[in-house]
Amino acid sequence: MWGIKLRDHKPLFFLVLVGLVLLGYVVYYSGEKAGVSEEVYSYGGETMGTGYVVKVRGVFSDDILHSFAEDTEEILGSIDEEMSTWREDSVLSRFNRDGGLSWFSVSARMVEMVETASYLTDVTSGAYDVTGGSLYGLWGWEGGGVKRKPSEEEIGDRLGEIGMDKFEFRKDPPSWRKRVEGLRVDLSSIAKGYAVDAVGLMLEGEGVSDYLVEIGGEVRVRGRKSLYEDWRVAVEVPTTGERRINTILRLRDVGMATSGDYRNFFEEGGRRYAHILDPRTGYPVKSRLASVTVIAKTTALADGLATALFAMGEKKARSLAWVMNWPVLLLMHGEEGRFDRWYSPAFESLDLHVTEVQEEEAQR
Repeated sequence: MWGIKLRDHKPLFFLVLVGLVLLGYVVYYSGEKAGVSEEVYSYGGETMGTGYVVKVRGVFSDDILHSFAEDTEEILGSIDEEMSTWREDSVLSRFNRDGGLSWFSVSARMVEMVETASYLTDVTSGAYDVTGGSLYGLWGWEGGGVKRKPSEEEIGDRLGEIGMDKFEFRKDPPSWRKRVEGLRVDLSSIAKGYAVDAVGLMLEGEGVSDYLVEIGGEVRVRGRKSLYEDWRVAVEVPTTGERRINTILRLRDVGMATSGDYRNFFEEGGRRYAHILDPRTGYPVKSRLASVTVIAKTTALADGLATALFAMGEKKARSLAWVMNWPVLLLMHGEEGRFDRWYSPAFESLDLHVTEVQEEEAQR
């Protein structure tokens, strides 16, 4: 109808066809040459008393993947050497043992971590506080102690040693200082998240744009798993003795962390005591909360927030997540062993393509 015959375009058609063939060859060759292909590669190991997994998508040789794995081990090893509460020779353990009130030399990243922790203390009105190490030791949660419910008098004594107002830090030179001799810092609630971020930043520095890093359930993702698929991360059913999926999230360019009472707890006098304590009272909070999942720009921030919100209990956690516009998923103990879900408005606005696994399906 345009007055142009098909035969007039045979040379053009031929050129386009040849161009498409060549383009297909270039794409194929660039992805498949030298025995490598663009796909998801995975490696992992153990760190901080748990396991870790790193997944990267792209075109990588075996040598490059090996260097990623070596750099990851180096990062995780150095963080453990600095911040472990289990190692007597860690920088953190030496600071906690030190009875003086003078400045104590630490790494720049240890200052960065307590700076984040200080922000979390302020924004949660003290529900999160890394200076509560002596309190966790009293309950037996630090350094492999005996799990027990302390007396009110013991807890009262420890509360006087807790508080960011009793602790100082500075960037130049990077140092910490106690204001009371009994103060002990515990970074367990943020260290895994920080380590996840550190590994992710290393990968980004190496030019990796699509990856997933996970340590003990704390996750950082960037980019996508494939051209058409986001990374999928599961939130577990918060029960002991088994691992089942409650919710599946599709994530991109975020950090995620979950805290709960279903892994670390002990029972005494017919009551369960979780390992997450409210540093303002010295006790675990009584509430329906089973787990708290937070999504944030960094995994360290998500890690600390998940701990803080769990320590606050269901009602206060909902209120603060709403006011601060944080993406939060709460799982609460419901009737007949089931779990109720609550999504904050910010969580729902992320368009995560949430898949809710029903209890019957989760038990299969």
